[in-house]
Amino acid sequence: MYVPAAERTMRILERLARGGAATPSEVGRDLELPRVSVSRVLKTLTTLGYAWCDDETNRYALTAKLFSLASDIGSLQSARVARSHLARLRDETGETVEFAVCDGDELLMVDVLDGPASIRLFAQPGTRFPLYLLATGLALLAGEEATEIRTVFRRLPAKQRRRVPGGGLKGLLAELAGIRAQGYSLDRRRVREDVERVAAPVFGPDGRVVAAVGIAGPAYRLVPTPEVIGHVQSAAQAISADLGAMRLSYE
Repeated sequence: MYVPAAERTMRILERLARGGAATPSEVGRDLELPRVSVSRVLKTLTTLGYAWCDDETNRYALTAKLFSLASDIGSLQSARVARSHLARLRDETGETVEFAVCDGDELLMVDVLDGPASIRLFAQPGTRFPLYLLATGLALLAGEEATEIRTVFRRLPAKQRRRVPGGGLKGLLAELAGIRAQGYSLDRRRVREDVERVAAPVFGPDGRVVAAVGIAGPAYRLVPTPEVIGHVQSAAQAISADLGAMRLSYE
């Protein structure tokens, strides 16, 4: 069923996304819609957090909430593309497989495939961790520019700053430089003495790191040998290729 109000709302969103901030009168003129109707839609979008209004100029603009929603959709699409490669990685290594993306200053687990062993690491999709904490988060953070890494570090509470690899910003930058050079990251039992992870970056069409794929398991069993690391990197590269990436490594 055709819903005129829904069409009107989408047209107004498109106008703000493409044309920038505007008053209700300007939006109404551009879209040939009544100013009163436009004003009601804009006030509703503001109440829901998708727009904000400058009280002095009465101009409305979109907030980051809409772009965050688009990012979530992109993450889900990436996870669907990755699923078959994740399943193969689980079968090759016998360990729990994790597929994660960056959401602000946090790592978000988008997909998790449990390993077949009776003793294994349990994780849940939707779980969040600080980016610096796990190998998967470090694989994501290694894809950022130094200025962004410094910004992420400075936003950390003081107690968390001391927990980053290397014990501070200088150590973190050195750790990330090593990850970029070798093409993968490890937990090195920093989070838990009895848990190890191996992770590698997934690249998108624009060459940026869009996700990380990794395996996690008991440290006594999951030993990061060249063969194990190779399985993880191959899965990450296959997912990157399916996403249309033109590059398959940091360098």
